[in-house]
Amino acid sequence: MKFSSIRYADNSAMSIALGGFTYGVKVDEMARAYAAIQNHGSYRNQTCLMKITHETEGTVYDGKEKPVQVYSEDAAFMLTDAMQGVLEESYGTAADMDLNGQIAAGKTGTTNSNRDVWFCGYTNYYTTSVWVGRDDNGVLGRTDYASRIWESFMNQIHKGKQASDFQVPDTIEYRNVIAGGKLGSKTYQNLDMSKRSYERRPSGYDLYSVQNAKKLKKHQEEKELQEALENAEAKVSAFEAYEINSVATAKGMNDAYASAVEAVEAIPDPEKQSSYKTRVAEKYEKLQETYKDWETKIQEADEEAAKKAAAEQDARDEANQAAATEKLHQQRISNMEWYLDELADRDYNTDTAKRLLQDAANALENCREYEEYQSLQQRYEEQTARIQGLPTEVPTPEVPENRYDTIEDDYPDDEVPEADSSASDGPDSTEEQE
Repeated sequence: MKFSSIRYADNSAMSIALGGFTYGVKVDEMARAYAAIQNHGSYRNQTCLMKITHETEGTVYDGKEKPVQVYSEDAAFMLTDAMQGVLEESYGTAADMDLNGQIAAGKTGTTNSNRDVWFCGYTNYYTTSVWVGRDDNGVLGRTDYASRIWESFMNQIHKGKQASDFQVPDTIEYRNVIAGGKLGSKTYQNLDMSKRSYERRPSGYDLYSVQNAKKLKKHQEEKELQEALENAEAKVSAFEAYEINSVATAKGMNDAYASAVEAVEAIPDPEKQSSYKTRVAEKYEKLQETYKDWETKIQEADEEAAKKAAAEQDARDEANQAAATEKLHQQRISNMEWYLDELADRDYNTDTAKRLLQDAANALENCREYEEYQSLQQRYEEQTARIQGLPTEVPTPEVPENRYDTIEDDYPDDEVPEADSSASDGPDSTEEQE
């Protein structure tokens, strides 16, 4: 757009979206920028000069500079449609502007503390930009100076001109608005063409650009193609640099080959795959010759690796078996210790004690192969001899009779005395009642 005051720092400044350049912008540059929107997205570097002629060299400037398409036609119209709302909608910042029936689009602008005010806008006839500010950068008393000047000026230069509506491009559709504010696929067909373009949009629908959608799709396809080409170039180049100089690189050749082939086949355009496929095939053929010299070494390495893996597996199996055997050992010793503790707590040679002795004998038999067996057997025999000498009957203790072991049931409820029937809250019966 040829803004003369733009600086490198403005490239990353978020305020640039609102026109907040580091050193501001000139009024004529804003006029040309807005004129590009009105002119279907085509920017022309118009000046007041029609022609410059040199006394000997003839015409050195003819004012016929070629226009540059800076916006798509659809994008320019959608901007126009949005900026019509500034003047048309009740909430618009220039809703009270009276243009005597002319159709216009524009935008107000105000800097911090009201030090600068703008109004830039256009009709199908003229584009005008107005800036108001003080030489000392002081605060302005009101914010509508620019819009009032713009209104007055535009009314004067449009006298006698018929109102001209903005033309809706053929590639603009009205699509239904769905959840989340997104556009659906339903297109409104029965537009009321007698209405102005701004008033023509039905409720629940918004503008959709077929032109921009096609450009976006093309851009995405081109981006996808470019990324695929770059990836293929990297993978194929890496494969071309691949050398077999060890068993590991010999065994890795097929993986490198498959990676290159996969990258080539991911290119969306089959025609562009051809040169890459040729490069991959040529390199693979060369590597195959070297690979043959390494086949015996690869076979030997595989056999050695298999033997090593088998030995490692055997070692793991043995370790697992030893761990399981030791766990069973500890469990059996623990079981026998439990029986011995239970027998030591017995004070009578009852059926339960005899059953414990039998189960303990079985648990002791499970420990016969362990070094702890002799010690456990000795303790078992001691407990057997001790229990056999104990009384066989558990004495029954005498329990003295106690009349309070049962709850008495002859406790009657408390009785409430009856009220005196002679008492009365009513009037004396001897008195006359009125």
